[in-house]
Amino acid sequence: MHLHRHLSDFRTGLLLRGATSDANEMVVRKAELCVEIISKARRLVAMDAYDSPLGQLLLRAYELLDEIDERALCLDHQDNRAVFIQLDVLRQGLAELEARRAAASRAATTGS
Repeated sequence: MHLHRHLSDFRTGLLLRGATSDANEMVVRKAELCVEIISKARRLVAMDAYDSPLGQLLLRAYELLDEIDERALCLDHQDNRAVFIQLDVLRQGLAELEARRAAASRAATTGS
């Protein structure tokens, strides 16, 4: 999954169509931060580091997505399809990481 490529689509959906308000710029900054957090989380998972920092990263990413979702409620769903697609991609990435963390936690518990 190439989140940065999709984030570019997210930017295009919000900014290049002329929707450059402070609120939309904040959404883009939060989306970029969310992508960075997911990237860090992916690196931790790749290193089999399922400890507390991973959980904190995932929680923060979910919080950011919730904040972005609140702002997205004001957007026309049809005109901003790329935005909603990107939000789904981010949520899917988070769900995948959370599932891997939960599986590792279960394996650690049953392996003890």
